[in-house]
Amino acid sequence: MHKKLISALLVTALLSGCQAPVDMPEQNVVEASGMADTTETGQVEEMSETETEVDDQSSNMVSDKAFLLETDMNGVTQADLDHYTITAVLDAEAKRLACEQTLVYKNKEDQALEEVVIQVLPNAYRTVESAPVLFGDIDSIYPNGFAPGFIDFTSVKLEGQGVDYTLYGDDETLMKITFDQPLEVGDTIKLDMVYDVQIPPAYDRFGYNDSTFNIANWYPVAAVYDESGWNEDGYLAVGDPFYTDMGVYSITYDVPESYEIASTGVRTSEVIENGRKRVHYSAEFVRDSAWLTSDQWQVHVEEVEGTMIRSYYFGEFSFPEQKAVDAARDSIKSFNRIFGPYPYSELSVVATDFPSGMEYPTLVMIAKDRYKSARMNALESVIAHEIGHQWWYGVVGNDQIDEAWLDESLTVFSTAMYYGEVYGDDAYRSYVESYRNSYQRRKVDDGNGVVVKPLTEFASWSDYSNLVYRKGMLFIDALRDEYGKESVLEFMQKYYARYKFKTASTEKFLDLGKEHFGESFDALVDVWLYNTGNVSN
Repeated sequence: MHKKLISALLVTALLSGCQAPVDMPEQNVVEASGMADTTETGQVEEMSETETEVDDQSSNMVSDKAFLLETDMNGVTQADLDHYTITAVLDAEAKRLACEQTLVYKNKEDQALEEVVIQVLPNAYRTVESAPVLFGDIDSIYPNGFAPGFIDFTSVKLEGQGVDYTLYGDDETLMKITFDQPLEVGDTIKLDMVYDVQIPPAYDRFGYNDSTFNIANWYPVAAVYDESGWNEDGYLAVGDPFYTDMGVYSITYDVPESYEIASTGVRTSEVIENGRKRVHYSAEFVRDSAWLTSDQWQVHVEEVEGTMIRSYYFGEFSFPEQKAVDAARDSIKSFNRIFGPYPYSELSVVATDFPSGMEYPTLVMIAKDRYKSARMNALESVIAHEIGHQWWYGVVGNDQIDEAWLDESLTVFSTAMYYGEVYGDDAYRSYVESYRNSYQRRKVDDGNGVVVKPLTEFASWSDYSNLVYRKGMLFIDALRDEYGKESVLEFMQKYYARYKFKTASTEKFLDLGKEHFGESFDALVDVWLYNTGNVSN
């Protein structure tokens, strides 16, 4: 591929809840789109035929396929997981959800528990001061003015009986329920909750906007109990402050009849009655569940290696919409091949009002303003990145609050590998060097330069993105330079296989790295991740 085209293809990427920008000239984006038009004309000419076929498929969003493609759950069983059953009824005029939820929580620890802690993150949106505004730009997130979002409980029951609870933490984003008797190892409790969720007018992970309702981090979810005890961080202002265990989900959405739904999981039923649409989704072995809904979408459906890609878009299906499908298809194929198989039969790529991109299990949010001829390279990069997160965060979990680098750095490297797999090694190198240049320009503001640290120790989105996205990815690239591409991919395949459906950590990653690469691995870790040793980066 011509090097000028390769450079143009890589000019725009990354940072919105999950994406960090590469600062390169915008005019290159326009030039690239024109070049792409000429180099992919065969694809464009075939579009009308593809469109007709997909319209027939997308007329029925209910699937008879099993959600899980994987049979090897790495020693994890459904009995090990928390079970969520939720009904959510949307009042589109009032921007409000009426919800009923049952959570069957299991004590998965090696000791009895005296209490359970539940995250109630919508409360973070209750005030201007507490709202987790992406990049600190409240005017762009609330272009029509601020209004609060929150969750109000009308009933909380433990094993069928009303129970006292305490809302606490910053802006009451945590709920604590103390048991009369300890919950013994391996035992379960059932919590029934009735609550309303007020959706704020935010162009954010959680909010409504001109065209969609983005409904993520919206329901009460069990906090993680690990070696440090209950994780009680709440909704932090920087990064993706989410850390949850694998679960099983059965969710029924009730929306106006004209609305379409995109959700984590597989749609198992749909009933339209009295102007309303009731849709049921199920999912298992996922870390979270998010959904979006709109009365303006079209849906393009395509099966790739056993996975149904559902691409939600606005308006006519033209070249940018085809580029979104191509990027999703190529991401699934590339990552299946180089890391290990995607274990789910569903993946939704959803255009919405959002700054860039954000990942949730089997679903990625993509900024609808990327669906333009002049921004197709930005569209491709953000889709590849967010789909990469299905491997790193989705299947292999990590504490995104205390060790954010562990999924973000691997995902940026995965995006670079996507370009290498699709366009050749020169494209990989161009992508990496664009990140290296950006990192070098910004590292003067990186404080102590340490990549492995909790979100609370980053000063802003600026140093967070430069260290976690750029420097962390450059660490993986340094491994590739030192040990070779094939050895690094073999390592990542081992990492994926060992920790799929589980929660990894920096310690586990580094232990496996030393086992795979040898003693010399430690020196690179010190330089790139901890900013010690012979620093030449």
